[in-house]
Amino acid sequence: GEHIKTLTQLAAILAKHFADPRIVGTDIKDSLMQALASYVCYPQSLRAVERIPEEQRVAMMRNLLAPYEQRPWAQTNWILVRLWRGCGFGYRYTRLPHLLKTKPEDANLPSLQKPCPSLLLQRHMAELLSVDKDMAASFLNSVLNQLNWAFSEFIGMIQEIQQAAERPERNFVDTRQLKVCATCFDLSVSLLRVLEMTVTLVPEIFLDWTRPSAELLLRRLAQLLNQVLNRVTAEKNLFDRVVNLRLPGLESVDHYPILVAVTACPAARRLSHTHTHHTHTHTHTHTHTHTHTHTHTHTSTALQAEAGSVPRIIKPRLC
Repeated sequence: GEHIKTLTQLAAILAKHFADPRIVGTDIKDSLMQALASYVCYPQSLRAVERIPEEQRVAMMRNLLAPYEQRPWAQTNWILVRLWRGCGFGYRYTRLPHLLKTKPEDANLPSLQKPCPSLLLQRHMAELLSVDKDMAASFLNSVLNQLNWAFSEFIGMIQEIQQAAERPERNFVDTRQLKVCATCFDLSVSLLRVLEMTVTLVPEIFLDWTRPSAELLLRRLAQLLNQVLNRVTAEKNLFDRVVNLRLPGLESVDHYPILVAVTACPAARRLSHTHTHHTHTHTHTHTHTHTHTHTHTHTSTALQAEAGSVPRIIKPRLC
């Protein structure tokens, strides 16, 4: 009773003020954001967020979907990932499969909690992005920009790490550099999961050709997925060599999380497209066949685009 009421009151405060422009103190803003991020990791506190009035929930989701530039986007993205984790393709694990044999430092950490997705908050996200086309386009472009940046930074760093490891004295790789490298990798995986979430919940952002931004967004998505796949799957590539070094600090860097996250996006698109096909076969056969062909052509063209055609976006800091 009283415990639940207090949890809900605190949830309302966090939802209302985590993005309040009147709060200018960086430490306070960070604390509010981290508190909300922790709140959505535990079932009881997540349900408290779901119990606040609908208007406040929708406003919170709208703030989470604002463009990522000029704000602490890594925390925002992580919150969205937690709302999705447990629903994604190959995304029901609590810890990465290759790390199960090792003991976690602290099992009570928010990031090590079992997945507890929120279908209610996912629905709010789907409705917001479906109705507000401009917001959908700016949100997706910002996620794609940050993925482009995070993965480019990651590749640049593993090149440096590989070169350092090949030197005769190979006894010194900066631990801070390893940590930043692992962070860029984790950010890339998380950003890919938010793209999967969006493709699953609101496929029309990419597939509805009446939306002015649909073709460009689909092309950008395909180019970036292609770029990541090229880097991660080439035989005896840089990624393989650095993973096999098994450096302390790079434990999270492995094939599984990134490959499953990349696969998740087209898998989600195919599932949503199949669902649409079954729904409309009887009434719109001619129209749908045309749309399907049109979409397939554009997807193929985009996937064939060279990975290098995506400009490298540089940001000064991680978040």
